Amino acid sequence: MSYQIREALPEESAEVAELFRRSRLHFLPYLPVLHSVEEDREYFCKTVFVDNTVNVALHSKSGRIIGFIAFESGHLNHLYIAPEHVRCGLGEALLETARIENDSLELWVFQQNEPAIAFYRKHEFEVIKSTDGADNEERCPDHKMLWSSI
Repeated sequence: MSYQIREALPEESAEVAELFRRSRLHFLPYLPVLHSVEEDREYFCKTVFVDNTVNVALHSKSGRIIGFIAFESGHLNHLYIAPEHVRCGLGEALLETARIENDSLELWVFQQNEPAIAFYRKHEFEVIKSTDGADNEERCPDHKMLWSSI
């Protein structure tokens, strides 16, 4: 599969929010759905796209967004791939865009999300903290992971 990675445009925030929602529903069905579609769109438009560098992977034929990463100041906040495009190298390529700009990256991942944990471990992230989820919006146990180039 052929794709292109570039910085997201502000007007793509709704499409990125839709991919976020679709990917979470597919891969993380155990999470409660806490926000409406419109709330997700607003969050991405007014928060994610304002506070983060957002890079997207575009399918070379359709031009549709098939993956994205959002990061800022050493924090990887979102990395999502369309369900039909996982295991094609997109996650690794998007992650590399964040690694190039940061000496270290921290992220939170749900403990039940074993495929994501395996992906991050493969890319040299280590679990540095585990919680019962009391401090996250979903109230699901999670891990804080860290990668450092130093």
